[in-house]
Amino acid sequence: MKFNLVAKLLSVVFSWFIFTQAQASQANPEEAKIIESLKPFQEKWVTSFNQGLYETCASMYTEDASFVMYHGLGKGQHVIANGRSEIRNFWSGVVNEMKLINMKSSEPQYATISPEKVIVSYAKVSFASKEAPNSEVFTGIIHSEVWIKKGEQWFVSLDITEAL
Repeated sequence: MKFNLVAKLLSVVFSWFIFTQAQASQANPEEAKIIESLKPFQEKWVTSFNQGLYETCASMYTEDASFVMYHGLGKGQHVIANGRSEIRNFWSGVVNEMKLINMKSSEPQYATISPEKVIVSYAKVSFASKEAPNSEVFTGIIHSEVWIKKGEQWFVSLDITEAL
């Protein structure tokens, strides 16, 4: 019970921080340029997922990335994947076993930490399934995606989500 309360409180505080940072970044042309450089990588991730290309999705995480999905296996049962290999296995299961497709999300909120680090959150993310392609069969929140720029490419180093 304490864990859920603390997690929700941290989520509210973090969401407020992201929102205020996003508002500030709209006024800063340098931050807008950084975010614009990230967007094609975000779009590639979603397009790849929607085409069932989980290998491409996994390749967009750093080798030492972590993925957490609160309640991903049911209430109080969380998914934790450490490293690109475990993350690849997770997304393989989502695509091949759960058969989720058609990822959609709310507008992202951005917090530019540095020219090489941006945190992104989404108030809602949803998926359909191959059996019900026009229905929302899974919803969640992406509390935090930490994107790191290496050279000219962006990679996810931390992905914290919650199944609803």
